[in-house]
Amino acid sequence: MSIPSSVASCGGLTLFNNNRGVLNTLTTNELTQLQRDAEAYATAVSTIRNDRNARSLDPTSVVPERLNDQELAAQITQIQRLITDLENDIQGETRYATDLRAGIEQRLVQLQQQEADLVQKQQLIKTRDRMLQIAMEKNIYKRKLIYVLISVILVIIVFMMLGYVAYRRGFKVNNFGNKGLSNLSV
Repeated sequence: MSIPSSVASCGGLTLFNNNRGVLNTLTTNELTQLQRDAEAYATAVSTIRNDRNARSLDPTSVVPERLNDQELAAQITQIQRLITDLENDIQGETRYATDLRAGIEQRLVQLQQQEADLVQKQQLIKTRDRMLQIAMEKNIYKRKLIYVLISVILVIIVFMMLGYVAYRRGFKVNNFGNKGLSNLSV
């Protein structure tokens, strides 16, 4: 009985990189294939052991069987350690993937919140822009009203000056006219 090729090619812990539990050379499919091969090998070893126990009644075969049993036990122990290591690494990868998924979900929630804040700020900017436009229109209206009032006041002042000038000229004309006529009659 030979060791399956996937089990024989594995060197135990040399397969793995201890950097956050990331497997260095084995994919998930390779890990499951390795686990199946290891279980098949363990089953084959158990079958061989049972067959040998049945044949152990022969006293001449006792010493070679013990050596083979020791080799088989060492190989089974090595395979069991390898399976345990693989299971631990798979659990580490699962935890890492779960943590990564939680981080991504948290970032997604943050992005959704930022998007909602952005929409709210855009609405606020539109509202403030409209308020500024209305304030500018009011200022333009008030400026026009002030210009009209100043114009009316200036027109009133000009008319008052014209009236004053006309009144003064009319008074002087009458004074000269009366004097001129009174001088002629004397």
